[in-house]
Amino acid sequence: MRLQPVHIEWNQKVVTEARKRGFTALEQTHPSHRTADPSIILIRGPRILHVWLRSGRRKPVPQADAYTEAGLEAHVWYPADWPFVLSTLLLPAPEPVAPDADEVSNLAWAVVAATAEERVQDVHALFSELAWPTQLAVLYGVATALVRSVADAGTGEMTAEHRAMVADMARRQLIQRAGRDDG
Repeated sequence: MRLQPVHIEWNQKVVTEARKRGFTALEQTHPSHRTADPSIILIRGPRILHVWLRSGRRKPVPQADAYTEAGLEAHVWYPADWPFVLSTLLLPAPEPVAPDADEVSNLAWAVVAATAEERVQDVHALFSELAWPTQLAVLYGVATALVRSVADAGTGEMTAEHRAMVADMARRQLIQRAGRDDG
């Protein structure tokens, strides 16, 4: 899809303003880019905005909704939205929402159980719907469960020897997996 002059001007106006506000702008540069992809991606520190620039009649952009549902910051901007565009560019990065501790603990144990029973599809299903902060928390929970399971059953404390054993086990797993990927 070739961009019309009005689209190019709108794109340049947003990119210029974003750069004034300290954002790095990654623009679609190919003249026939996919309309499903964001028009621009704006990055400033930890903040990443996925922006679809549109003109003309307002229409739903399902891709933007999918990005938002995945926990990403996504916007569809029309020229009439200019005041909103400016206010969005002035905002700091949103604080990540901490996942519920009980939910993370339950998911971590579900992942441990599915992994122990070699139910790979279940592990994938457990993770596929989670936002990335929750995925990281669950992974940390799983790692903590593994480390604690190696601890001395009598005291429940992690000694330096236990930590070395877990680290060695993890290194061996990484080496084994790297060998599988190379072969």
